[in-house]
Amino acid sequence: MPIAKRTLMTTKTVSIATLTVALLTVLSIWLFGLGSHRTIFANTVLSVSLLSLFCFCFLTAGLYYGVKLKDDIGKLTDKAKPINFPDLSSGFEIPSEVPISGEGIAEIIVGIIAWIAFSVLLLIAIWVFGAFLWATMIIFAAMLYWIFFRALRLVFKNANKCKGHLSMSLTYGFGYTVLYSFWIYGIILISHYLI
Repeated sequence: MPIAKRTLMTTKTVSIATLTVALLTVLSIWLFGLGSHRTIFANTVLSVSLLSLFCFCFLTAGLYYGVKLKDDIGKLTDKAKPINFPDLSSGFEIPSEVPISGEGIAEIIVGIIAWIAFSVLLLIAIWVFGAFLWATMIIFAAMLYWIFFRALRLVFKNANKCKGHLSMSLTYGFGYTVLYSFWIYGIILISHYLI
């Protein structure tokens, strides 16, 4: 029995197409929604609903045509390189000559101590923000990797039995769309009605 030929799509292509569609959808809803005076809640629900519809169409078409997803991104940990954060243990240099312009020695000492304290706080804030930003980027990249490769690969494993069968493709496409988007509606509703 010959194996049916499957269409091969790369993860990078799917990622770029999905991000483009998502960005254009959200921007158009929000830009046109401002003219209609819709609420933030209505714009968000409308954006997620359109993205869910696009997801359903993409999954159904992919299952119907027998798409197979090829990983061309590789291991995510190979792509993530740590950022060198400032070394806070080295101490600070204080200029040896402090200009004196008629102020008392106590005011000069308080000014130097305030300058050092502010510099230390600023460096700590930059370091914490950088660490937070880096961790957020890694988590976001891991989520995108899971969505664009792992989750879609799980969906397209059913492409062999769905290829050429519209009703089966529609059923699987609808099921996976509900599975992958219902939690977003839950977050939106919880944030709207409880916060």
